[in-house]
This record gives sequence, C-alpha cells and structure tokens, in this order.
Amino acid sequence: MLKKIYVIRHCEAEGQSPNALLTDVGLEQTLELSYFFRILI
Repeated sequence: MLKKIYVIRHCEAEGQSPNALLTDVGLEQTLELSYFFRILI
C-alpha cells in the first residue's frame, strides 16, 4: 500500500510571530483542511 505525505505550510495569520492569531481567511482555511482530511478516511 502506498503512503502519502501531505506538507502543510500554514494558514493565514495576522503576523509572523508563533503566537499570531489566525485571520478570518486563516480560520476558513483550517475548516477546509479539516474537511479535506476527514473525507480521506
């Protein structure tokens, strides 16, 4: 069985700090990502 590796850079945030909050777009990106991985199972 072949394995796949998914590389995810990050979702859009308000800045470069590790503690930067996600923007509204970033929050939507996280939802889309979670849906994408949920349908793979």
